[in-house]
Amino acid sequence: MKVKDFHHNDPDARLSFVQASSSIDEVYEALMSNKESRVVYVTDQEEKLVGQIDIGTIINLYGCKFSSGPIDMLTKFSKLLAHKASDLMSTPIYVRMENHISIAIKVMMESSIYEMPVINEERKVIGNVTCFELLQALKDHHGEF
Repeated sequence: MKVKDFHHNDPDARLSFVQASSSIDEVYEALMSNKESRVVYVTDQEEKLVGQIDIGTIINLYGCKFSSGPIDMLTKFSKLLAHKASDLMSTPIYVRMENHISIAIKVMMESSIYEMPVINEERKVIGNVTCFELLQALKDHHGEF
């Protein structure tokens, strides 16, 4: 079973995007405007995926500003200096419609993520796959767990 066999591009799906040059406030607003997702996808001028920022990164950013606990000083310093999305984004983790479902599951497990973008040949985000979709597809395909 491939991603395209269970994932359908939902025109009503709400995905959050910012550009690499977007401010941290814009990243925060993008996350808060879509509480169904925990990720903001970072794109370049051509709308190609260049990174992603998850809600944990934003929580850590704001936590560093207010925490007096034992946070690695280099981590704290780098987070406090972040001014734009490219300063916070991580390397994008994604699948393509042609990938087998086992690849999507492996990527999610190894990366400890619960949703990831689906991209096309031009690296443009055409949707995202959640852990719920994967579980449902597995159950539908293999029957009971």
